[in-house]
Amino acid sequence: MVYNYMSLTRPEITEIVAKGKAIAILPVGSTEQHGPHLPVGTDTYTSQYYVNKTLEKVGDKADFLVLPQLYYSLSVEHLSYPATISMSAETFLRVLQEIGEGLQGTGITKLIIFNGHGGNDHILQVAAREIHKLGIKVFCSCVIQILDAMKIEPTAVHADQFETSVIMAIHPELVHKDKIVPELDKSADKWMEISDFHAFIAETWFADEVSVDGVIGEPGKASPEFGKEWLSKLIDEMAKGVEYVINR
Repeated sequence: MVYNYMSLTRPEITEIVAKGKAIAILPVGSTEQHGPHLPVGTDTYTSQYYVNKTLEKVGDKADFLVLPQLYYSLSVEHLSYPATISMSAETFLRVLQEIGEGLQGTGITKLIIFNGHGGNDHILQVAAREIHKLGIKVFCSCVIQILDAMKIEPTAVHADQFETSVIMAIHPELVHKDKIVPELDKSADKWMEISDFHAFIAETWFADEVSVDGVIGEPGKASPEFGKEWLSKLIDEMAKGVEYVINR
């Protein structure tokens, strides 16, 4: 059963947790620039969609307590562009730790973090271990890592073909198609230059160093059909992950 944590009373949550099948779900998005054509809430819209569709697919195999989504996270790589709102690494880590402390006090023993923003991936691993110290098993479902494992094109980075296609599929009214100009696709070459691991050395970057107008990838190739195709594949993989967690 899927429950909206915010709509439940304290006794209701306590009763659900007492059954021993409760898994807390934390959707994490971001509020950051996504070029001239996508909303700053792209990662937030998509991560919430992933959670809804994944839990819908898994069904009633556990009691899922869906926590309030985090709209702000770690987006320091985009701060050179206006409209981005980012926590510091220290603040974001502390927020996650204190959410864990609240879950511990509620009796939760399993937490799945659904992360829709690639810039959060590394710090979520740190946060997961800190929360684990509290006696909670933490599992991270990170979109970028799943897509990489599924061999999506290497230029699927930011406001690219994938993200643009997904928003076209789930919120077409939010895509400014007239702003998707050929110039944006040139960011793919910039990205491939920096992401080609020279002697296995990974390079840090800020968006303004590798993007064209805040875009990293090829949004010119985007389509609703591409979005729906990859959404289906992604939700299938996420559902497998949730079923793994249920049996842990």
